Amino acid sequence: MRAPGPTHKLTFRLLLLLLSAGSLAAGRPSSPLSALLQQAPASAPGSASGSPAGAVTVVQLDQIVQSLHAMPDAIAARLLARLVLTERLSGDLLSSWESRLPGLKARHALLAVADASAFLRLPPANIPATPPPSPAEQLRIQSLASAYLARTIPKLPDFFAKQLTVRFERAPPKSQQDDRLWRDEGMSIATVMYRHSDEAEAAQSAKGIRGFFTEGVFGPILSMPMQDAGLHLTWDHWERIPSGPLAVFRYEVKEAISHFAVVCQLTPYFFDEFHTGYHAEVAIDPATGAILRLTLMADLNPSLPCRTADVMVEYGPVSIGGKIYTCPLRSVSLSSLAKVNPRISTQLFVPGHDRTQLNDIAFSDYRVFRVTTRILNAGNPQPDNTGPLPR
Repeated sequence: MRAPGPTHKLTFRLLLLLLSAGSLAAGRPSSPLSALLQQAPASAPGSASGSPAGAVTVVQLDQIVQSLHAMPDAIAARLLARLVLTERLSGDLLSSWESRLPGLKARHALLAVADASAFLRLPPANIPATPPPSPAEQLRIQSLASAYLARTIPKLPDFFAKQLTVRFERAPPKSQQDDRLWRDEGMSIATVMYRHSDEAEAAQSAKGIRGFFTEGVFGPILSMPMQDAGLHLTWDHWERIPSGPLAVFRYEVKEAISHFAVVCQLTPYFFDEFHTGYHAEVAIDPATGAILRLTLMADLNPSLPCRTADVMVEYGPVSIGGKIYTCPLRSVSLSSLAKVNPRISTQLFVPGHDRTQLNDIAFSDYRVFRVTTRILNAGNPQPDNTGPLPR
């Protein structure tokens, strides 16, 4: 039996704007990291080895970060921005490593590298050797999650939250001698609103932001595991966070029943929206059924210019109006767009020129949304100040 929930779709809006990449200084800085960096395979995506240029493990990245503390911030940032993790970097490690880096540019470069790994598996050493739960225990955990969604989402109050977005882009290199680097595209701050179980106002506040954005992280995305997959989740592994163990399940959803929509803006005036199947991972607190991390990866048709449309959301306790709710704390959205070939008669897309964009989003300052009405005395009229007041 599927848990009740909103029928809103999760929408992933990709703006296919073929923007020119910023110029990069020629040459590579000399550094004692040469030996470490040269350990990374030099093959490009799609090559025989299948490993991207600059690929490193979490252990290798730890060694690199330790060697950067005395370097100029800009040089450290450039060295980090060329790297690609082959394993997921945990949030705890990211927080501890950021303090070792020389400045904001290097920290943002590390953030981009870490966020791009959010859709990968943890290193084997970080996965507990705890035996998998029995089939009956797996069903109990899934039932807890279904009950959690049924009682939690309808009880969310109307609220405001601050949304801090850091945007990155990884554009094709201008020549074979250049590295494919993550570039910091800037930050934006917006106030998102969740009202009457609807996140529409949040989407409006994101208009005008360059790149892309994701709608539905507060309510619809949480319901999707049970709404689309029901209780047909497949056990994957245990994870451990400071608050305790997490039971991680995987599942796949076919396009015919999917609530995942992708919108591609092919030109400034033409949009194309389509539903897509996806595969996903959900991390559940086995004691309460709370979903604390959800990862969705779209299974896109290769004939589309949208190559990647992935979303990860982490949840945790927040105080709203004096009560504790489980709400989004952080989100990562990753998109990859092909370059359309102006000579359509040869190939529709230019090989090797995909442009990857990434949004790191932090949610904070949750406040109850209230509407107040002032009743005026007919003998002493005053201006009507009816309107929303955040508390």
